[in-house]
Amino acid sequence: MEAGVVTTDSVLPKSTPDGVRSPGSATAPTGRPRDRRIDAAILDAARELVVQVGYPSLSLAAIADRAGTTTAAIYRRWSGKAEVVHDAVFPPTVVGTVPPPTGDVESDVRRRVEIARDLLATPEVLAALPGLIADMTADRELHARVMARFGDIFTTQAHDETDQRAAVGDDVLLETVIGATMFRLLVRPDAAVDAIWVDELTALVVRGVGSG
Repeated sequence: MEAGVVTTDSVLPKSTPDGVRSPGSATAPTGRPRDRRIDAAILDAARELVVQVGYPSLSLAAIADRAGTTTAAIYRRWSGKAEVVHDAVFPPTVVGTVPPPTGDVESDVRRRVEIARDLLATPEVLAALPGLIADMTADRELHARVMARFGDIFTTQAHDETDQRAAVGDDVLLETVIGATMFRLLVRPDAAVDAIWVDELTALVVRGVGSG
């Protein structure tokens, strides 16, 4: 491995700052500049392990070991397992893939249905989501963060707000699309989430958006 390059299954050199260690070494002193390579290694480790062992069995110690760092380094970045896994399986870069509304209700809704499907259908999300949902009920801050991440996809309404026919707001659009997608993937895992399903859910939502 080249010096300073982080891979998911490797450990970082002892000289790397911010709490990185080789197995058995002591934690590095705190107060050093934050190393973004460690962030990436932790998130990569969490993403892989949640698929391999499942959310309930996943521990911060296992994530730290896989990332070649310490649990202390994780706690300097996240409050606990739920936040680490949330950031690992719902990367903020997904928001950048959402195009602005075009004014074509059907096209805009379809694109958001596709984004919700693609976001939720990954192996890591399917492995993490039931546990995250359970933890969200007990952690209002985590709940707000997760909803904000999803909300960023739906904050710009797919309909023209000047259109008096538009009776469905962003919250309902979010709940309908995300809820239907989650139900399909988690409760009916053998059911297809193909283009036909996207068309059917889009048609259902568009009728609601255009009703009034």
